[in-house]
Amino acid sequence: MTHTTRRAFVRIMALSGAATPLLAAAGCASGQPGNDVNAGNISALPVGTLKGTPGSDPVVIARDASGLYAMSTLCTHAGCDMRTSGQIAADGMLCACHHSTFDKFGNPTGGPAQSTLPHFAVSVAADGTVTIHQAQTVSSSTRTAAS
Repeated sequence: MTHTTRRAFVRIMALSGAATPLLAAAGCASGQPGNDVNAGNISALPVGTLKGTPGSDPVVIARDASGLYAMSTLCTHAGCDMRTSGQIAADGMLCACHHSTFDKFGNPTGGPAQSTLPHFAVSVAADGTVTIHQAQTVSSSTRTAAS
C-alpha cells in the first residue's frame, strides 16, 4: 500500500467511524480518562517505582523522593497505549507505534510526541491503598505524600 493510499484509507475510515475498533485493536485509545483506579498498596511502591496498574486502565503509578504521582500511558502523538504497545521501565516509557520516548516524569524525550503526558491526582487511604483519580488532572510536579 503506498503512502497516499494509506492516507486515503485512514481518511475514509475516520469519516465513516470505522476507525475506532481498528485503532483500539492496534493499541491506540479512543476514549477519555476513566474513573478511579486502584493502584495497590503504598508498601509495594518503593522510591524509584514506575509501573502500570492492575487492570486495563491506561495509567502508571510512580514514586520519587517527593512522593507518589500518576500519569497516562496514552502517547501524546497518536494515542497508542504504551502498556500494550510499548515498554514501561523505571526510567521512562517507549511508545512502539511511532517510537516516541518519555522520561520517568512523562516529558517527551524523542520521536514525534511533543507534549508531556497528563498527570492525575493520587490519594492514599488510611490502610495504604493508593487510588488514581483519572478524572482529575494535576500539574506534572504534583506529588502525594507517601508516609
